[in-house]
Amino acid sequence: MSVARWQSPWHDRSGRFSALKTTVFLLLPLPALAQAIAWVVYGLSGHPSQTALLLSGFWADRLLVLTLAVTPLASLFALPRLVLVRRMLGVAAAAYAAAHLVIYAVQQGFAWGFIAAQMVSHLVLTIGLASLLGLAALALTSTDGWVRRLGRAWKRLHLLAHPATVLALLHSFMEAPSDVTLSATYAGFYLWLLGWRLLPKAWRRHPLALLALALAASAATAALEAGWYALATGLPWARVLAANLSLVAGVRPAQWVALGGLAIAAAVALRLMTRLPASAISLSARE
Repeated sequence: MSVARWQSPWHDRSGRFSALKTTVFLLLPLPALAQAIAWVVYGLSGHPSQTALLLSGFWADRLLVLTLAVTPLASLFALPRLVLVRRMLGVAAAAYAAAHLVIYAVQQGFAWGFIAAQMVSHLVLTIGLASLLGLAALALTSTDGWVRRLGRAWKRLHLLAHPATVLALLHSFMEAPSDVTLSATYAGFYLWLLGWRLLPKAWRRHPLALLALALAASAATAALEAGWYALATGLPWARVLAANLSLVAGVRPAQWVALGGLAIAAAVALRLMTRLPASAISLSARE
């Protein structure tokens, strides 16, 4: 009986009601619901299925990045309960990715033979399908039952989150190659998250290391965006890089990544400053 409550999306592991899990559970379907309400209120103008296709893909990317952000944020700000929503976010990302495929199938009139041929012959679709299969495997094995069955192999299996995310982001870049603003932004934050995981453990909470990581991820994002436009559209890479040093064209992906990374570094530094006496005492005690 306690197991049934524990597995519900609004209870924590002890079976108690979790406001955090409940809030996240109620927020996750809101993007799809908001789009449905907008169509009902304002009508289905333009190409509604294409809009739904793009939105479902972008929300899958957002949720994938958020899922991977749980561990760093929980570690940096001592928020262990944040881990409670990690699986929920990952499953929601897989659900939005699956909806992305279903919407594409609707566009093709559920002609599964044609869809299968397209998946094999078009690289953008092959990459998207590979990402979805990886996400489906992760979602299906996200329960505690599978954790027990797989043992240590579970963690190795769930490292698929990284290649699945990379493939999903690449799919988004290829889906709308002439405007990759959102895709480059998500990719930039993913680069920050990957960089944080690659840091030595002793550096992961050091403000200077986080500052360097913010600048490195921002520079990598600018290079990625410029390189993509140069290869996919022929736009001079130097113009894209120059745009990242100006706010005339709005806030660019590299600038969003820099702002996010710098905000985290500043927040960690502030947290360490306010806890410095206790930390110093603890350090001397350990020595």
